[in-house]
Amino acid sequence: YLRYLSTRNLTFDADEESLHQFFANFGEIEFAKIVKDKLTLHSRGTAFVKFKSKQDAETVLIQSSKAEHAHRFVFAGRLLNLSLAVSRDEVSKLQKARSGEEPASVGCFGGRNLHLARIGLIRPGSRAAEGLTATELAMRESVIRTKQAKLRNPSIFISPLRLCLRNIPLDVDNKKLRRACQKIAGSGARITECRVMRDIKSGAQNPKSLGYAFVAFEEHKDALKTLQVLNNNNGILGGNRKPIVEFSLENSKALEKKRRRALKSQMVHESKLVGGQTSIIRQSVRASKIAKKQKLRKKGKTGTLRILPKKLGPKIRHKRASKKK
Repeated sequence: YLRYLSTRNLTFDADEESLHQFFANFGEIEFAKIVKDKLTLHSRGTAFVKFKSKQDAETVLIQSSKAEHAHRFVFAGRLLNLSLAVSRDEVSKLQKARSGEEPASVGCFGGRNLHLARIGLIRPGSRAAEGLTATELAMRESVIRTKQAKLRNPSIFISPLRLCLRNIPLDVDNKKLRRACQKIAGSGARITECRVMRDIKSGAQNPKSLGYAFVAFEEHKDALKTLQVLNNNNGILGGNRKPIVEFSLENSKALEKKRRRALKSQMVHESKLVGGQTSIIRQSVRASKIAKKQKLRKKGKTGTLRILPKKLGPKIRHKRASKKK
């Protein structure tokens, strides 16, 4: 397995032929295989590349770890994450060693994370569905159908860190939701986002809550714990509503566009700063020149106005005389 490289952070629409051509620039390769999900047959954003030479694989791996060679490992606009591939036996050993951890935290969150789709799911007839009204069951079924339709798009993946909370009480604001989630996850957990969505289009000064929110954590275990405690539990946020909590669906293309817009905005901002400094320098140089001229005029070094000519007598036009000749 010293000739095998594991490639992550691929675009979901990447094909094996273009990937093969890309790595052929670094040496002869035997194959480039994209890993696909068994259920949807869509790419998981990872691949395996096998080189014919062990030295070529080692060279590529070393160069990819250096910042000065990072531009060489950009494929379809994304910086590839390369590592040595692990054999199946070693994978099984690692999974057994981690058997004491949470099942969802064992996996690698490099693909679409479809294994997180069932977490928080409550089906009619199950023990968790006891006490739910017909309206609540219909709402949950609608959420499942929407999720199934969205996951058919290979650009959609499930975030392991961000939660989507539906059917929350309308009087819950950002502060109340953050306090509740922080209490569930523990004081050591770090919340990176907590946002209750509101009806901004109404134009009201205090827009009403739309009944759903997003909460993101720095660690997956904290997000998982919050989902398991808060889902279908109306005793935490108050009110009669039982929240529907699941891992949020994200669009990789939309996130990439957002990242590019942010990068472009930053570049424009920096160019304006540089341009502003240049204009300030020009203005200061112009002001110093004007001040120097005014100073010279006061001293009379720029020349005085000639009231009378230096020489008296008839004026001789040398240029005209030469032309007549």
